[in-house]
Amino acid sequence: MVPRQLRAQSLQPTRTSARQQELRQQEELRQQEELQARQASTRAPGSHTSQSQDAAASQATSTRRSATTQPRFPTAPRLSASSAPMPPVPPNSLAGPLPSSTATESGVAQKLDTLIDLMGMFARQQTQLPQPASSDPVPGADPASLQQVARTPVGNTSSEAEDGAVWTDPRVRPLKVRYPRLDAKTIRQILEGKFRPENILRLRASSYNSPAAAAKERQLANNTVMVGGHRFETETPDIQLEEYSTLLVLLQPLVVYSQCLIQLAPPPLQLSLSGALWDYVFHLIDLNRIHTWESVRDYHIAFHYNRLEDVYNPEGWGTKDLHLEFTHLRKRGTDFPRSGGVKRSAESMLFTRASTTGSSGNFNPEDVCWRWNRGTYCNAQSCKYLHICSICFEGSHMSRDCNSRRTNFTRSSQPPGANQIPVNYSRRSQGLDNGTHSATGQR
Repeated sequence: MVPRQLRAQSLQPTRTSARQQELRQQEELRQQEELQARQASTRAPGSHTSQSQDAAASQATSTRRSATTQPRFPTAPRLSASSAPMPPVPPNSLAGPLPSSTATESGVAQKLDTLIDLMGMFARQQTQLPQPASSDPVPGADPASLQQVARTPVGNTSSEAEDGAVWTDPRVRPLKVRYPRLDAKTIRQILEGKFRPENILRLRASSYNSPAAAAKERQLANNTVMVGGHRFETETPDIQLEEYSTLLVLLQPLVVYSQCLIQLAPPPLQLSLSGALWDYVFHLIDLNRIHTWESVRDYHIAFHYNRLEDVYNPEGWGTKDLHLEFTHLRKRGTDFPRSGGVKRSAESMLFTRASTTGSSGNFNPEDVCWRWNRGTYCNAQSCKYLHICSICFEGSHMSRDCNSRRTNFTRSSQPPGANQIPVNYSRRSQGLDNGTHSATGQR
């Protein structure tokens, strides 16, 4: 019989070689699984694997199957229960995992290089997208030059941006609908309180319908200068004061300006500002009745300049400026030649009334055209007398149509061509001095 100690020593090399073979197979399986996992993670969706990748996958599958069918330990003789226990093997004596062969490492490296090349080619195909169709209307033009021109800043870019911001303001849209030819420059100046009062004729209602007037408005808008991409007004006004010939010429654009102010004002001030602006318009009409138009025009320009500091303040528009009235306003003159010379225009006397209490400053009936008051034809251009009512001294009607008639007129015994006071003319409120006689010597 073989001793137990010799039998244990004869079985120890067999167990050690089986352990090493098992560890080697486990290491190969682990490396193959890592390679497959790396390939699965780097494979793009929809891409096709190469034949080398398919071969590697099939080889890993066959290796795994052979590993599962092979027994973990080789067949060893059974030991009886009476045999001595095997002494423990020291840790240092166990062999570690054996490295793969050189052929296996070179094959794995080649597969990885192939996979890297495939991924790089796929990435290059993704970055090279098709270029969009060129929007160049001229055939043969360089797209790079067109992009350079598009990036070049235009001189009035900031001005166009400001105009676009003005038209997008919800307060300006109703003004654009009401006055289609209203330009953004004027709206911006009114909104900022920088609109020059002497340029108010740019808001004339006739300019919104007349093409010639619109062309003139565009020419007047060119009185600006561009500095650093910004547009500034020149000091020269667009409108000359001589263009304000009458009060009616001023009232039309003044109403448009008032509508712009009311629309652009803060909502709490719109109602009170509207009333103040209308009161100011009526005040100008009253001033024009007893003062010369040139003085009323100068007063309005000075008054408007004072309002630019707080253009939306209703109290400023509704308060009279006594200092400006005393400085600029001049009353209409009442002295005119009795006979011959230059006749005073009846138009300048339309809004002037005679006092009913005084005598020296009143109209003299001798200066009134009686032929015109009787309804007889008289040429106003060559007549040296005033074509006004001889009763109320208004120029809108004759004496026969006067509502304030207090005396009865009778036909004179003189020839129809004579311009004289009727015989039965009675003095009204001491209108004639005691020493005043008619042209025929009758009283």
